Amino acid sequence: MEEQLIQKCENLKNEIKKLDSAIVAFSGGVDSVLVLKVAYNVLGNNVIAVTADSPSLPRRELEETKKIAEEMGARHLIINSNETENREYLKNPSNRCYYCKTELYTKLKQLSIRLGIKNILNGTNLDDLRDYRPGLKAAEEHEIISPLKGAKFTKNDVRELAKHLNLRWWDKPSSPCLSSRVPYGQEITLNKLKMIEEAEDFLKNFGINELRVRHFGKTARIEVNEHDKYLVNKHLEIINKKFNEIGFKMHEQEIKKLMGDLKNGKVEVNEAIRKLKFLPFENLGFAKIDHHRALRKGFPEVVFCQSKTVWQVVEIVKRLSKNNSVVLATRATKEMFNEMKKHIKNANYNEKSKTIIINKKKSDKKTRKPAKKKFRKV
Repeated sequence: MEEQLIQKCENLKNEIKKLDSAIVAFSGGVDSVLVLKVAYNVLGNNVIAVTADSPSLPRRELEETKKIAEEMGARHLIINSNETENREYLKNPSNRCYYCKTELYTKLKQLSIRLGIKNILNGTNLDDLRDYRPGLKAAEEHEIISPLKGAKFTKNDVRELAKHLNLRWWDKPSSPCLSSRVPYGQEITLNKLKMIEEAEDFLKNFGINELRVRHFGKTARIEVNEHDKYLVNKHLEIINKKFNEIGFKMHEQEIKKLMGDLKNGKVEVNEAIRKLKFLPFENLGFAKIDHHRALRKGFPEVVFCQSKTVWQVVEIVKRLSKNNSVVLATRATKEMFNEMKKHIKNANYNEKSKTIIINKKKSDKKTRKPAKKKFRKV
């Protein structure tokens, strides 16, 4: 280890020695791992790792924080953070991280009061100050201590020291929260976060550790390192099928490519049909909608309302009616129909059969204005 890094390490220890006890905001990333390791070495059982759990944290990451803390022997608490209940956060502005970190540090402050621990540490390093990080403002407002920043650690320094301390997570890739996969300005929803996590989990099963699945409405963009692209290409068909099941549709460019391959004889007709058949599965979290069933079977998917909530039935029918002129819902209650009528004006209810029918073709005929007769001047 270089002399300069040895000195920084001593400075880090001295920064932490000044504290009698501390809470470490523990995300499981290499920065907070190093802070926890050094703090535990210096303060022993007077340090507690605290991880904030929310829908924006992948389950894999949560489980890994437990394993890391356990291997170190450090005390570890998991608390719930509620940033996804904050309308400002869900609007997904460019300073979204400010609302997330404000929620985190508020919860940690409350915990510190209960536990009688004054100091809260995070893993901010010098390189973070060069990026656009709105969360730094929240840290400043809540008087959070950044020992890595105080000891002049860069990201490379963090990894070098973690490696020297035999921490097997020293080269762990950075993993921002799931909300970072949704472009600024596009609303964060629990369903989007679920789709992203499921897609990334699936890709990680192929041995791809550093990746992002960007959420663009009904399409997804997979981002991996150059050396992992062959894995994506190798398993592209099964990935495409899985992503369709999750709720991502094939991108328009992919359809054009498929049509071009068909035209040039690179793909058989039956194979092209098979691929197109499995495009439009939409995952709502509580139900998967098959938008192309009408193409395969001659009639769209029938909504079975029993055991579903009013809101779930309305959401399913709204989505189906966008792509189908006729939608049928069975075992429906009057309450379901009354709520649906607020959103779909041409919905009709049959009390005897307990069915709701949306027939846009019939409605169009009724509302179509008769053509005006033109009279020839004489």
